Amino acid sequence: MAKKKKVSRERVFEVLKFAQDNKVVITPVGMGYYLGGFAKFQACPCDTNRKKCPCVQALEEIKKDGHCLCRLFYRDYQSYLDLNYQGG
Repeated sequence: MAKKKKVSRERVFEVLKFAQDNKVVITPVGMGYYLGGFAKFQACPCDTNRKKCPCVQALEEIKKDGHCLCRLFYRDYQSYLDLNYQGG
């Protein structure tokens, strides 16, 4: 069984700070998936070509779609609810 890479506290802080600084929300169930994927690939778990994540593309996607590619970050909690529970 492959050993899981440990996620640093700094990485967790970076993700939380990104959300706070950009006034976006983190999906309630996505943080563990995202951090595990980032630790494994050392890149965005949904697009390994994105070595810096959170990234500029994430902000552009949030503005356009209401969420980033990974659906880790959402414009706001209402966007999360609308896109996931009301047919969006």
